[in-house]
Amino acid sequence: MKIAVLTASPRPDGNSRALARAFTDGAQAAGHQVSYVDLNTVSSGGFLRDCRRCRTAEGECSIPDRYAQTITDVVAPADALVFATPLYFYGMAASMKNFIDRLVCYLS
Repeated sequence: MKIAVLTASPRPDGNSRALARAFTDGAQAAGHQVSYVDLNTVSSGGFLRDCRRCRTAEGECSIPDRYAQTITDVVAPADALVFATPLYFYGMAASMKNFIDRLVCYLS
């Protein structure tokens, strides 16, 4: 099974990353292929805009970061997605929210 583990903690030694690493180690030990992605390194501060207006002429996202590559190379081929994020004021970390919000460009 191909599993994509997406982490959003801004702290390299935080609990969310520790849980994600433990899951990754266990899944690999069980024979699964695991891709571990730190969402803080994927999106370079490019937040979702109006996709009806900001897409390129080819229909691709105009925000210059590694988001599209992460979707096509890691997320789309995965059989399972694992989300690891700290909770801030009862909500997910900004990098995880941004990742999910930007999916609209690829799912619509």
